[in-house]
Amino acid sequence: MDVLVIIAEKYGFKEVSWVRKPEVIMTHLGKRKLSYWRERDLLEYHLNFRDRLFSKYGILCNRMIRTIDHEAFIPIHQGYVSVHDSVEEEFAFEHFPEMEGYLLSSLIDVSVDVNNYDGLATFPYRETLEALRPIKTLYPQPYLLLVRLIPEVKKRLSYNKSISHLSIPISNHSIKEVMGQFYFEISDEEPVPVYEVLPKAMYVWYEKKGQEEFKQCFNALFKEIDSETSHVLIQTIIAPWDWWSCIQSLQYKGVNVNQVMEEFVEKWETMRKITCTVQLSISEGRVSVSE
Repeated sequence: MDVLVIIAEKYGFKEVSWVRKPEVIMTHLGKRKLSYWRERDLLEYHLNFRDRLFSKYGILCNRMIRTIDHEAFIPIHQGYVSVHDSVEEEFAFEHFPEMEGYLLSSLIDVSVDVNNYDGLATFPYRETLEALRPIKTLYPQPYLLLVRLIPEVKKRLSYNKSISHLSIPISNHSIKEVMGQFYFEISDEEPVPVYEVLPKAMYVWYEKKGQEEFKQCFNALFKEIDSETSHVLIQTIIAPWDWWSCIQSLQYKGVNVNQVMEEFVEKWETMRKITCTVQLSISEGRVSVSE
């Protein structure tokens, strides 16, 4: 049976037609966007996450529109299809920089509920040291630099070695606007580990925003969360991922060593500036923002 016929029947839409096949349709209620799913588990994850994000924080997102029978999706061919609102207008983030921090904070908090566990892990320090040893022969100069930084690496891990092992659905997302309200359009992809998201967000905020906007984003990230979660997120941010990533990159054959080291040094120095800007005390895990 044709996809449009099935959707019209299940959702009660009239005059259904393609606007952009196979993603966007036009109905008597306006445009709707379709998502196709192969894996039931991933679909269930997104269904639960989006519903909880809206119910807990009131953040508008591309939730699953229910069918006439109150189902969130329908079986079709070898998988499933879900229907969503179609939103096109981009959100003016520059007017509300703190929303970026608030969004990340909300996603992390909801991930605790959806995953139903605390999601703690330990930074792979010993494993990274093992991976560093072969570099001594291959790349002596980069090796010496990476080894000289070990005391600072240990310092960045000295407060609390626990990092967040939760994941959030933020890859390839987009931020839209509905009647002046923030609308988070989540992609249909697998969630991404928080330990990858947070450090990258810090670098992007710091490099692309002024110091005042960076502080607003950072403050918003920690504003609504408890102290225990704050400590874990701080450690997740300041953990030496730049050092870890550099060592991992140098394992690949044919790697451009100069480029890897240039990127590493830049990120390492940026994290030093970030911790200074927001006055992060690594030994005490204190969070405060300089005025």
